[in-house]
Amino acid sequence: MEDLVRLVYASEATFSGNSAAQGIELEVGRILSESRRNNARAQVGGVLYYGNGYFFQCLEGERDAVVQTYQRICTDPRHKNAKILLKGFTKRRLFQDWSMKYLPAEKNLRDFLAQHGLSEFSPFGYDREMVGRLLIFFQQTKESGELAEHSTEHSPAATSTPTKPGWRRLFNR
Repeated sequence: MEDLVRLVYASEATFSGNSAAQGIELEVGRILSESRRNNARAQVGGVLYYGNGYFFQCLEGERDAVVQTYQRICTDPRHKNAKILLKGFTKRRLFQDWSMKYLPAEKNLRDFLAQHGLSEFSPFGYDREMVGRLLIFFQQTKESGELAEHSTEHSPAATSTPTKPGWRRLFNR
């Protein structure tokens, strides 16, 4: 696919969410349901994380389909202040088999953030390198199956683990 792109954005939720201990927030569940249906038709995939009142989402697919999906997201009243954190062409998808995967990675994410000197999930302040590291974290979480028992969608087994270290494999460097 010549125009395969990856777009990562953050936005703020316009609703008050419940705690992770209570399960998936009702509005997030609705977003996931709609996303999976729409994204499967458009052949767009990716991952969604919701925490601390923020959405962090990676969309992957054909350029026009990803742009249309992002434009639809920007008009969704459940989001506000959408900001693109990363965009560009890519040679392969990180989340190939996911129309839209939701990872409830609360404990694991807190540990990951602490390793990077961060005390809370606040994606608007992340630079390109941190966004890349977060994507790798989500991909490795997916591949390891660590959160499979908490997941709302079954994920097929990973095909192969990329050999390039860290965030560089995200950008094919």
